[in-house]
Amino acid sequence: MHIIIIGAGPAGLAAALALSQTTIQGSPPRITILELRPKVETLGGTILLTPLALRYLDALGVGSRLRKLGMPVRGVDVVALRTGRTLGQMLPGTDALRVMRHQLVQCMADAVAELPKDLVTLRYGARVTDIQQVDDQKEDERAVRVDVQFDAGRSEESISCDILLGCDGIHSFVRTTVVDCERTKTYSGRAIAYGYVNCDSARDIGLTTLNGKLRLRDSTMIQGQHGSFLMSYFEPSRGKVYALAIMPMAENQDAREGWKALGEDKVAIKRDIVDRFKEGGIKGLEPIINESDWYFYPVYMLPVEGRWSKGRVFLLGDAAHALSTMPPQGESTGIAIEDGVLFAHVLSEGISRGIPYVMEAYETLRRDDITKLHSETMFRWNTGSSSSWLWSITMEFATWVYLLLANYRQEDYFKRDISPPSLGFLYPISRRALTASSAQASQPATQPPKAIINSNYGPALTNEELYALARSLSKLDQFLLLYCQHFYQQIASGQLNPGDTSAQRLALNDLEDLQTIISQFQDINTGRFVFSSLYLKERHILYYWGRAISFLSQNLLAGDEIHQPSLGNLKRVTEYASDIESAVLDAGSAGVLTSDYRLVLSERWDLLESAFNLYHQHSQSPRTVEKWPNIARRAQAAPKVVPQDSKTGLPTQSGTFTTILWLTFVGTTLSNIWTFALAYNYSDHKPGTTKDADFWFLMQSCITQGFTLIISGIPLWADTRLRKRTWVPPMLLALICTIIAPPLYLTAPTEWSSFVGLIATGIQAFMVLQLVTVSG
Repeated sequence: MHIIIIGAGPAGLAAALALSQTTIQGSPPRITILELRPKVETLGGTILLTPLALRYLDALGVGSRLRKLGMPVRGVDVVALRTGRTLGQMLPGTDALRVMRHQLVQCMADAVAELPKDLVTLRYGARVTDIQQVDDQKEDERAVRVDVQFDAGRSEESISCDILLGCDGIHSFVRTTVVDCERTKTYSGRAIAYGYVNCDSARDIGLTTLNGKLRLRDSTMIQGQHGSFLMSYFEPSRGKVYALAIMPMAENQDAREGWKALGEDKVAIKRDIVDRFKEGGIKGLEPIINESDWYFYPVYMLPVEGRWSKGRVFLLGDAAHALSTMPPQGESTGIAIEDGVLFAHVLSEGISRGIPYVMEAYETLRRDDITKLHSETMFRWNTGSSSSWLWSITMEFATWVYLLLANYRQEDYFKRDISPPSLGFLYPISRRALTASSAQASQPATQPPKAIINSNYGPALTNEELYALARSLSKLDQFLLLYCQHFYQQIASGQLNPGDTSAQRLALNDLEDLQTIISQFQDINTGRFVFSSLYLKERHILYYWGRAISFLSQNLLAGDEIHQPSLGNLKRVTEYASDIESAVLDAGSAGVLTSDYRLVLSERWDLLESAFNLYHQHSQSPRTVEKWPNIARRAQAAPKVVPQDSKTGLPTQSGTFTTILWLTFVGTTLSNIWTFALAYNYSDHKPGTTKDADFWFLMQSCITQGFTLIISGIPLWADTRLRKRTWVPPMLLALICTIIAPPLYLTAPTEWSSFVGLIATGIQAFMVLQLVTVSG
């Protein structure tokens, strides 16, 4: 197997080293690494490698040579600029390492250079100009062709491979060209400036607080109102300090040239940094800032949702999930290394089950971890925002609490097992996870299925256009799943591939999973449940789509002549896809086909492309279904109408009727206020008694009003389209007013019981208005 890796950064080199330690289908893979730059460059500042990242590097044979160049870090002290007090410590007592980024890359490149040249080749100065996936209909798989220019365009080559790994960073050519054209980088709202400062003979950086000198042990992060300032030793001699400023900053309108011009204005950068950190309980930062020669760059990130693969092309590292990580933690580099190692393990163990299985196994292994890390790092990122003085005090307390919780969690995270994971259940394996899963297995509770289809396992899908799309999609799902089930039953019984025990074991496992999915569809067909809102985002079924289409292709081309029943099945697939296309366009015109739905649909369409090609090639009929980019373009360009979630009730876009209702509500409220003013004028301003007839009239009104409030709240609670916070607090206020009105009549002037009753009546009218205009 030939694997091309685009990008010789931490992710690409880690993947190459890890793949070189594996065998794929009985033999070591042949690996070609293509790097745009002519050599390892020295730009990029320093990074902090966590204990987990170092353990992966040790496993790759890089850790020992790298530790000689870096500075061990026993923790990052977090200090408040306002007071000079220490809030806590990140990575306390851990075996972390601060090192120059180019030193890490150079050590990894040296390790790659020591591998046999016939197995691993690293080529610098390679500019990729085009990537094409070529259908191979005999095996129903794809080969990848990469067009490359070398020596600044003086020579060109076209290289073919079985698998392509895009490890080319946040500005990834592979992602924007092949895998996920719609997902683009976004500015994080932060810019970073970094430089280097010499220490005096006593290794004193000259910072003082109200309590004396600020001692730099290994690394210190100063958190201020207008940004954060990091100082850290990074070389064994401790002769220099790495300084870095994280600054909230508006995006430059002329993104490329504007940022470039700002980065070249060293004086303006220094002045900006000084202004941000000159006030507070820490003195002496200004000389440090003025001494350094600062390098400046804006920080971009990728949305956490997005595709990581398409066909035989996979994204690793920042190309898949660039995180706006806080520089002290350095998780982005560690995650990139972990990506490369874990993908190598998944590929070597899962390739026998096909590329779709590898794709699903790797995403199952990594998606949850990446999503959690994204949420955590975004919290740390936002603590450095420019804010009010009062809010900065609040964030100091929040940081103190966060550090306590984060340090408790990270100890277990850094102890994760880095041995090759088992893919039997498509879940990452760690010591803690194994313990938890064993405990759960001993409990009688039923685990949710891997694929969530109906509302028994997830929230119901309520939108009319999306429900129509789910209904169209389910027809194709059920057809392919039943087709796949039929062949699995033959494999499990030995009718197909007799004697292949591993295939029979796989078929038995998949049959059980298939039955749970099919039974969910059957529950929808019989009316027990409806579609879940999670169904349209479901990826687990893609594995069975790939298997079913593979079975269809094998049957079609098995004999000397075309197998007509298989051709008829491919025709049915095309017809189902045509219905899905229409439903997608309807959902697009309704404005409800968001990017997360389009993402999963595009992955489904990629699998269907081979079925479309097979059918139209062998049936000699013209293509009737659009390619996905055209469908997505039409869906997004369709004129949008306000979605209508229910066929019953009043349409929400009926502007005239809604206006009449609101005018009635406002008119009724104003007339009540006017009549209350008259009643107040004629009142004797004294409490009433239980012998007053008005008291019992009030009781009768309050009982009826309380009952009506509760009854009207039931449909509002059941309607998921109404946000609870828009009507639950007013309803509770109305109930309170209704309850206190009678005792208030007896203890305060009687007009006040009428006043709280007026409030309750107005809120009740508002709730009825919500029911009529929105819920129907």
